[in-house]
Amino acid sequence: PLTSLAATIFPTLTPIPTLTPTPGPGATILNFKVKMERGEENNNKAPERTEDRTQKIAVKIAGSRGMPLEYTDINVTCDSNGVWSGSVTIDVGFNYIVPAANANNGIPTYHIYIKGPKHLAKRYSFIPLTIGVANNMDVSQKKEYYLLPGDVPNPNKDMKQDGVANGVDYNLIGNYIQKTDETALKVADLNYDGVVNGRDEKLCGDTLQTNREDEP
Repeated sequence: PLTSLAATIFPTLTPIPTLTPTPGPGATILNFKVKMERGEENNNKAPERTEDRTQKIAVKIAGSRGMPLEYTDINVTCDSNGVWSGSVTIDVGFNYIVPAANANNGIPTYHIYIKGPKHLAKRYSFIPLTIGVANNMDVSQKKEYYLLPGDVPNPNKDMKQDGVANGVDYNLIGNYIQKTDETALKVADLNYDGVVNGRDEKLCGDTLQTNREDEP
């Protein structure tokens, strides 16, 4: 009969089971807190202008070998105590970096470099990072860990920084003394008080002794 022939030609197919993906590890995240040197009168408070309380910084992660990972345009926000907080989601390239060392508890450690919008990059050494979880790094408590201002964005070079605090930066700040327009503040208001003045020149002058930033 036709029904049996149809059954022979078109047998009942076993339904394909729905596959449930096996959950992978969570994202590897670095949450960090840092301070920017803004002078004793400003270090422990938020910038004067609301729009200055969010800035963009760069973060590098390096080990003993392997290409460092670099993340730019990372948002950081400043609280009422002058502490800047941000977060980086670390990509799979992290797996190809050989750790700097292992901490006592066996967690691998790395060197973290943070560069502010008008600052030399600062290295924080042997920071433990665990893959697949949120890691926290708070380096805001000690003054020697503050980001040093002085490597200002150069308006003559597309607002780029060159990794050095020198006479070029100092002279740029001098060009904007007593100015409050947006370009002046973006370039030369190192303490974020809403005006470029002698305090900004002093902050840059203090950093000139350091000159170059930390590099991987």
